[in-house]
Amino acid sequence: MMTTIFFLLFVICGIVSLPVEIHVNERSGTDALECGSNTTAPCRTLSYAFYHHLNSSRADDLRFILDGTFSDDGTLNANLTAPLNSNSSVRLSSAETNQTKFICSTGFCQLSIDVPLYLVIENLTSNNMSFLLSASSASLYSCTFYGPNMTVRLSPRTEADFQSLSIYNGHVYTQNKLSVTNSLFSSWNFTKDSFITITSDSVSILLENSRFTQANTSANGAALSVHAKNSSISILSCSFNENHSQGYGGAIYIDADESTTLSVSNTTIYNNTAVSAGGAIAFQYDIPNGSWNNNQIEDNHDDIQDNHENVDEGEELACLNCDGCDAVGVCAGNGRHRFCFVAQENAHQCPGAGRIGLYVIIGVVTIILALGIGLSVIFSVIHRRRERKGYTEIDEDTIE
Repeated sequence: MMTTIFFLLFVICGIVSLPVEIHVNERSGTDALECGSNTTAPCRTLSYAFYHHLNSSRADDLRFILDGTFSDDGTLNANLTAPLNSNSSVRLSSAETNQTKFICSTGFCQLSIDVPLYLVIENLTSNNMSFLLSASSASLYSCTFYGPNMTVRLSPRTEADFQSLSIYNGHVYTQNKLSVTNSLFSSWNFTKDSFITITSDSVSILLENSRFTQANTSANGAALSVHAKNSSISILSCSFNENHSQGYGGAIYIDADESTTLSVSNTTIYNNTAVSAGGAIAFQYDIPNGSWNNNQIEDNHDDIQDNHENVDEGEELACLNCDGCDAVGVCAGNGRHRFCFVAQENAHQCPGAGRIGLYVIIGVVTIILALGIGLSVIFSVIHRRRERKGYTEIDEDTIE
């Protein structure tokens, strides 16, 4: 009986591998062979702890518990690459006793992490530090990042999940699936990048319950710049306000085509500006597939003052290369063309189209009134001629 129990325990332990915790503390730690196994003997640098334990551990889940403040004495400019024989998931977490901070006082600090499978970074704060992340899946939870030179750059193979993330004066660049929920992007002043830049086809993009505010860049789409054909873009319960682009799309720029699905709901886009066109959103091509529900687009402006020779535009929504379409749910441009924004069953009239529609209605009413007046004049002339003819016949009978 006891043999059976021990055998079962052995099998269970073999199947379920408990996470291994490695403690790191720059102030009290020492980089030694056995460091990190407990809080009393932590490793000093994340670089040493990372490489040593990934080399020696067979655990499926390694959790690096970071305690205290890590400065730019060489530990931040780290390249953490997992050995080829390691398939562990890696988690960087803040110790419960203290919010871990990365402080970079020099011009540039970067933490580069390359692991085969899963990477999680949680409950960390960093100042002026960039992250270069490569894994099959990278998740950032409850982190706060400050610029001015802060970037999260994800490798082409990395699918990213951001939750409760706050980025101040920073930027995210990805070429794969991206999910952002319950997050804040604020105060980004840079020359060439948006808050979020996505450059890959056939991806899924979700922004949910997040706010994007006060980006000021030369990029198209100060808050969100998407270059993704054959993709799915969902923006749910978000807010885009006070963003400025020196190009197209004050808040959002989308370079996609008819193979892409765009769904926007319960989202507010207000007080954004663009130098070129599309104070709120600029499209590169028609996007006929998707939905538009319960959104508000208000007080967005561009600076070209209706001088649009090659752009179909309402001042808040613009399209740069649109061929027109037959769907009902379109945003009319400046009267020359139409461009598809949402599918027919979810028809939406954009502000620019509203004015065009009003002009059309006024024109139709004017034509109807003109026809009515013209017909009235014609009938009046005919009636008078008939009356005169009647009077002539009466006079002739009287003479006879």
